[in-house]
Amino acid sequence: SSDGMHFTKAGLAVDSSKSDGNFASVPNLVLLSNGQVRLYYVCDGKDICARVSSDNGKTWTKEALKFNQTNVGDPDVLRSGNHWIMYFTNLDPNSNGIYKAYSSDGLNWTPIAGRVIQKAANPNIVNVDPDVVETSANHYTMFYGDAPNPSSPLNLYRATYVGNIF
Repeated sequence: SSDGMHFTKAGLAVDSSKSDGNFASVPNLVLLSNGQVRLYYVCDGKDICARVSSDNGKTWTKEALKFNQTNVGDPDVLRSGNHWIMYFTNLDPNSNGIYKAYSSDGLNWTPIAGRVIQKAANPNIVNVDPDVVETSANHYTMFYGDAPNPSSPLNLYRATYVGNIF
């Protein structure tokens, strides 16, 4: 895109039929200090993977991401220096909610205990797709969805936090 408004499809970033269990979705990009771009995404339909590009996203190399959680997805990663935070969804119906993990390098993640967004009271509702933005210094807004099942329309919610998330 030359204007940030009109984009042209430029090529395949992740061929999930070959390396990600026929399922890659919910991409999240982070610009690294060395100019590379790291892509976090859902792989295998229930895990989080990472790839890195040195050529502005034309080609991608899979990275060794260590995340000791299963049945997770929807990564949203923020970075401040050497402090990395990932918000993610636990897809297990009994543990569903939005959670948080910490990393000092963006590849080795340690979950932080407890849910950031609690599971809905209705057991058929699942929380998904967190997206966090810093709206002003130490003021954060999270948007996330909930739905009775993956094929239902999503309700979109907003949550706010004041303080240092890192």
